[in-house]
Amino acid sequence: MIGIKTYFLTPGWSLDANSIVLGSIITNPSEPQLALFKPAPGDVDSPINATEDADFTSAVDPEMPGLFGTFLRVFGLGDEPSFHYDRTTVLSYSYRQLHSQWFVPSQGLKLKAVAQTNRVAQFARASGYEASVYMVTGLKTVKGACVTTTSGKGKGWRISLSVNADGTDVAPTVFAIKLTELKLSADGKISSADFRDGPRLGGDANADDSNATEQTAADVQGRLDKEFDEAVFTVTDGYDEEDNVPCRIIAPNPACIDLLTAGSARMNPRASFSLAQR
Repeated sequence: MIGIKTYFLTPGWSLDANSIVLGSIITNPSEPQLALFKPAPGDVDSPINATEDADFTSAVDPEMPGLFGTFLRVFGLGDEPSFHYDRTTVLSYSYRQLHSQWFVPSQGLKLKAVAQTNRVAQFARASGYEASVYMVTGLKTVKGACVTTTSGKGKGWRISLSVNADGTDVAPTVFAIKLTELKLSADGKISSADFRDGPRLGGDANADDSNATEQTAADVQGRLDKEFDEAVFTVTDGYDEEDNVPCRIIAPNPACIDLLTAGSARMNPRASFSLAQR
């Protein structure tokens, strides 16, 4: 069966489009740039799908948050060196360009990435074959982000992350990823589960997906709490601004944000923010 598509937010504005590779294997969704395996050219033998969206603007809707809107609510516009704004006062947000890529990994790629890669096999052995690893199967990048705020007197600011100090365009930033969970057994078998469906971990990765059960947000929350302990991720339901389709959003818990953004605030010292009072 096909479940709701699910995205993990990346840990801030620090990751450009070259930081994360489709088909790579990571151990922690909070650190997607730290890969145990990165595929060589030709290793990804499935079609890579790509879509783009441009010039999107939306009001903030607390009842149905957007995927990129949630990223902005959690991380703001980076360090905001020249202007700090209250994120609870944001009325609307926009982006100039959003790009998505995703693929369905083949069994051959899973075998090469997990069972035939020393670093991944060593990680599995060290955990007693209990810990999962995660294959990056989708990326979303954005550029030209902007928010509009309001103040108690009805006035506010329009804040844009637009160009570098030297006049060049800010590079696209990876703000969300899709993952497939993989687990290696002591006898070399691989089990897998996409986050849009119920887990089949412990079974055959070639099993028929028709038996997978769709998960609720609470199911996914429990799954992550078990793997990473509680208070690491927060799971909510929202929608993907690119196609206006419901999606599940997995964000770092607010209690963890300070640790995650300590480095990302310095992601691009040349980036500039344009301000205009409404």
